[in-house]
Amino acid sequence: MNFNEFYPMICFPEVSMRCVLLLLPLVLGGVSSALAADLPAVKRADQVDWSAFLGRNDLTWTTLPTNWTQGPFVGNGLLGAMIYHDPKNPQVLRFDLSRSDLYTSAGSNGLRVPTGHLELTTVGKVTGVDYRVGLYDAEAVGTIHTDRGDLTWRTWVHADEPFLRLETTATGGELGFTCTYVQERALNTRKLYKEGPLKPTDYEPEPTMSQEENLTLAWQPFTAGGGAATILRQEGAGASRVYTAAIAVGWKDDAPKTEVRTLITTPRAVDGGQASHRAWWHRFYGASFLSIPDARLESFYWIQLYKLGSATRADRPAIDLMGPWFQPSAWLRYWMNLNIQLTYWPVVAANHPELGESLTRWVAKYQDNLTLNAPKEWQNDSAYLPRATGLDLRGGEPKPGSELGNLPFLVHHLYWQYRYTMDEKLLRDLVYPLLTRSVNFYRHNFITGADGRYHLPLATSPEYETQAEDTNYDLSLCRWSCQVLLESAARLQVQDPLIPVWQDILAKLAPYPEDSKTGYQIGAKVPFEHSHRHFSHLFMVYPLATVDILGADRAVVERSARHWLGMPKAHAGYSYTGGASIAAYLGDGDQALDRLDTLFGRFMKPNTFYTEGANWPVIETPLSGARSLQDMLIQSWGPAIRVLPAVPAAWKDVVFRDLRTEGAFLVSAVRQGGATRWIRVESLAGEPCRIIGAPKSPVITASKPCVPQPQADGSVVLPLAKGEWIELQDPTSNHLSIAPVVRTGPDHAWGTVKSVPKP
Repeated sequence: MNFNEFYPMICFPEVSMRCVLLLLPLVLGGVSSALAADLPAVKRADQVDWSAFLGRNDLTWTTLPTNWTQGPFVGNGLLGAMIYHDPKNPQVLRFDLSRSDLYTSAGSNGLRVPTGHLELTTVGKVTGVDYRVGLYDAEAVGTIHTDRGDLTWRTWVHADEPFLRLETTATGGELGFTCTYVQERALNTRKLYKEGPLKPTDYEPEPTMSQEENLTLAWQPFTAGGGAATILRQEGAGASRVYTAAIAVGWKDDAPKTEVRTLITTPRAVDGGQASHRAWWHRFYGASFLSIPDARLESFYWIQLYKLGSATRADRPAIDLMGPWFQPSAWLRYWMNLNIQLTYWPVVAANHPELGESLTRWVAKYQDNLTLNAPKEWQNDSAYLPRATGLDLRGGEPKPGSELGNLPFLVHHLYWQYRYTMDEKLLRDLVYPLLTRSVNFYRHNFITGADGRYHLPLATSPEYETQAEDTNYDLSLCRWSCQVLLESAARLQVQDPLIPVWQDILAKLAPYPEDSKTGYQIGAKVPFEHSHRHFSHLFMVYPLATVDILGADRAVVERSARHWLGMPKAHAGYSYTGGASIAAYLGDGDQALDRLDTLFGRFMKPNTFYTEGANWPVIETPLSGARSLQDMLIQSWGPAIRVLPAVPAAWKDVVFRDLRTEGAFLVSAVRQGGATRWIRVESLAGEPCRIIGAPKSPVITASKPCVPQPQADGSVVLPLAKGEWIELQDPTSNHLSIAPVVRTGPDHAWGTVKSVPKP
C-alpha cells in the first residue's frame, strides 16, 4: 500500500487557511497550561465548561460524614484538613489539621504524629447537612441545619501558601456557635495500634497553649529537638466570622513559633487569597482533559487529580501513606515496596510531571543516604532501600532474606518521570547512577549456579509469607535495570566500563520461575499457592513490561493474572488496580473495568480514600486506580504509543486531550460511535514516534508538511520534530470536539455515606 492509498486526504496549514481557521483551537493545545488559562475562551484548546464539567464530579453529602474515610478534604501539598463530625457528638464538626512534614525529627527515627483540630460546634441539634467539595475552585462548602438555625461554612487551604481559611455565617439561634482549636499530644500511634501498651517514651513532651486577644497558639515540643507550632486567628464575633489557621514545623529550636505568626500575616492570609487560589487550580485542571461514559469512574478520576494537587507540589514533601491528612495508624513513615510508587503512577500520564518532582527532588536530596543503607563493605559501589524510611531515606541495612529490589522499583518511577519529560539531566544525574548502584547491589548478591546462570539468594517477594530464591520481583527488576542502563549509556554517550557487565547479566540471569498450571511463581520452587495482595511476582508484566505481553508470553501472562486474582481472600484494593492495568496491557478493557468495579464495590470509601488493617489510612490505592484508567485509554510501553487500546465495549464515546506519553508526546483522541475518529499527537522533545490505533485513511492536518509512514503491523510512524504536531481524522466524521461525553449513572457519585449515627 503506498502513501497515496493510505492517506488520500492531506491538509497542511501552510497551504490551506481554511484548515488553520477550523483547527486553531486544537493548534493552541500545545501551549502551556498557564498560558492557556489566560487565553480568550474562543481560543481554548477544548470546548469544556470546566466549572460545569467538574461540578458534576464534585463530592456531595446530605448525611453526616463521621470519620477520615467519609469527609470533605482540602490541601495544598503541605497543609491539609479532613472534615467530619465527631461520631460521639454530631454537633461538633472537626477540621483535622496536619502537615506532610510533621515528623518528630528529620532523621531516620522520625515519625508522623498528630497535632490538633478545629471544632466548629453548633448551638442546636443537627437535623441535616448539605456539604460539597467544589473541585474546580478546590473549596469545601456546607450548611449544617439544626433545630436552632443554620450554620454555613466555606474553607480552603491556599494553593500557594500554607494557611487554612474558614469562613462562617450563622442564622437564627446558631449565632452562638463556637470555633476552637484543640491540641492533641504527639505520640507513637504505631505502638498504640501494633504493640501497646504505650510507655512514657512513646509520647512527645506535653504541649502548651496560650491565648493572645484573637489568637490561639499551641506548641508541641519534640524530644529530639524543635517542635510544631499551630496558630488560629479569629476575625469577627457575630453572625459572620473568619478563622485562619497555620502550622509550622522545625527540628532545632522554637523558630516555628515565630514562623507560624508570619504565615498568617501575609497579605493573602489576611484577605484569604481566594482569587489567586482559584486561579492556580483552574490552570492545574487545564493541563489535560478526560471524559468517559461511566459517571462513577469519571468522577473518581477527577477526584484523584484534585487529591494529587492537594497532596504534593514540585517544591513540597513527597507523598507518604497519608499525604497532608494524618490520622492515627501503624504506618508513620514512607513505605517503599509498593505504596509510594502506586501513589505517583498517575501524575505523568495526566500531564502533571511537576507533581512528580516532589519525589525526584526528595530522592536527589538524600541519594547519598541510599548508599549508607547498603552494607558497609558494599557502599563504595552500591545502594539499598529498605521497606520503610524516614524523611531522610535512611532505614537500615538489609537483613538476610529481606526485600532486595525496593530501590530499583522506586527508580522505575523516576525513569517514567524521565521518559515522559525526556529530561536528560534527570536521567544523567539520578536515574543512571542509582540504577548502577542498584545493579551492583544485586551483583554482590549473585550466586553462580551449576547451570552457569546468575541466581539470587533467599529473599522476600514483598509480603509473601514464604521466602524464595530467584524471586520474580528481583529478577524482573534486575533485568529491567540492566536494559535501561544499556539504553541510557547509549543515549548519554557514556563509555561505561560496566556495559559488558550489564550485557553479561542479561545473557546469564536466571529465567523467570513459572509452571504450566499457575504461571509465574513467587520464586524458584515457590509457587503462588495462597491468596496474596501484592502483584510483585508479576512485575515483568506490569509495570516493567520486560516480557512479550502481546506475543510469545501472552498465554503465561493471562494464566498468571487469572491464577493470582482467582484467590481473592487476601486481596487489597491495589490488587484490583494492578489487575486492571494488567488487563489493559493485554487489551482487555472489559476485564479492566470489571476489576475497577470490584475495587469500588469492595474497598473504596465514600470520599475515595482507602484504609487497610484496622482501618488505617493509606492513600496510594485510589491514586493507582487513576493510573489504571489512563492505561485503558493510552499506553506507551515498548516501541509504540497505543491510543485507546483497552476501551470497554460499552464505552462508545470517549474523549481525552493532552495525556502525556513516554517520549514526551501530548496525545488527544476522540472515540465516537465505537470507533476512533480523531487523534492528535504533539512532540515536546522530537523523539521517534510510532502510534497504534489511528483511523484508517485519515485526513491529515499538521503544523508543517509531514509524511506518516504506515508499517506492516498496522502502526504508523510519525516523523515529528520538537514542537511539531499532527492530526489524523476519520474522513467520514464531522463535528468532532473536545467536550464531555454523555454519561451513564448519576452525577456526584462520591461523598454521601449510606448510614450515620442519628443526631
